Amino acid sequence: MQCNVMYVYRLLEERVNRLKTMLAVLQHGQILSSSDQRMLDAVNEDLHWLLLISGLTSVYHALS
Repeated sequence: MQCNVMYVYRLLEERVNRLKTMLAVLQHGQILSSSDQRMLDAVNEDLHWLLLISGLTSVYHALS
């Protein structure tokens, strides 16, 4: 179980770093290309699922 938690944590950390990078580009007034927009959508989708998985993992861990 501990290995799964660390894996999910690393995935979350990596996706958040990608999101930070993309938001920094937007903050500097640069326009995202269509491929960057698709990547941003993919990062948001990944974060959505990873947050759901980490929440379920936390609940299951608390109940066991």
